[in-house]
Amino acid sequence: MYGAAVITGVGPAGKPGQLQPLDSELVLSQLLSAIEYTGVANAIKIGRLGSAESARLLADEIEGQLSDIPLVLDPSLFCRSGTMIADEETAATVSERLLPMATVVTLNIAEAEHLVGQPLPDATSVENAGKKLLERGARSIVIKGGHRNGAFSDDVLVLPPADTGQPSTLWLRSARISIDRLEGIGCTLSSGIAAGIARGQHIEIATEEAKIYLTAALRAGSRWQSTETTGPLHHFYAWWNYTESGAENLARSDDR
Repeated sequence: MYGAAVITGVGPAGKPGQLQPLDSELVLSQLLSAIEYTGVANAIKIGRLGSAESARLLADEIEGQLSDIPLVLDPSLFCRSGTMIADEETAATVSERLLPMATVVTLNIAEAEHLVGQPLPDATSVENAGKKLLERGARSIVIKGGHRNGAFSDDVLVLPPADTGQPSTLWLRSARISIDRLEGIGCTLSSGIAAGIARGQHIEIATEEAKIYLTAALRAGSRWQSTETTGPLHHFYAWWNYTESGAENLARSDDR
């Protein structure tokens, strides 16, 4: 896929609390440039927004001329540590304006708990939270399990009622990879889902393939993580020459 980026804020890598939001009009002008010069045809992915005003302007533009394009929303309200990194006004604007128009919303546990206003201690409560959030208008909800403890990292995809009249759930399991300082995990998952949808995949397939890709990128990236600084995932593991690095097994076909 070819992605055109709209930068909403700048700051030091690995320090989400130090993001400096860009002026909302500048954010909007980037979106308009992407529409004019690149074209936005198959999917939109929204990540962290630096301000409530940027969220409002983007919501207005999407409603005005991009409403037919699938939207993947990764609101980035809380970081991996569980610390809130968005102010309350921005969080409320994202929830009220962008969530209802989303094709897929990806949330970590802290974000889901914030949006439903209650703790989510087990799988049943997580499923119920996803069902509650569907009532706000989104077509599907992904609640990620990466912030929990245990041998597995289980994400759940909650879909609206079909023939049964009840929302359905799809649990996606992967072995937990012991990492502490890799960044961009949720960003990668949501971007992968958006890329799959843009290629015409159903939400279930796009989410499953994004999960597989993320797990392999985590495994590959963890090999080079620093003990002192954060680092990115290894997004290009499938095209990397592992022979010289001694990491031949990281790009097995079953990890792709």
